Amino acid sequence: MGLKIEDYKEDKELFRSETHFKSRITGKIEKRNGRNSGMGLGSVLFIVFLILKLVGVITWSWWWVTSPLWIGTILWILIVGGIIDYFKNK
Repeated sequence: MGLKIEDYKEDKELFRSETHFKSRITGKIEKRNGRNSGMGLGSVLFIVFLILKLVGVITWSWWWVTSPLWIGTILWILIVGGIIDYFKNK
């Protein structure tokens, strides 16, 4: 009972489909990981300002300590609002 050519072809197709499936999964995971690489600049600045405020190095108002969190949001809202207004009045 030797191996037939058909058996080899089936094994080769199975290997090819498993490899393709694994590469699709790994590609999706890599793409997903690339989108969100961790903390942004605003988050890092907020943590730095918070620590400096709690230690007493800076005497800023809490509004300025938390500013890296809300300034980015306000800028985003203004930019999106400007784009919407531009296309509305075009």
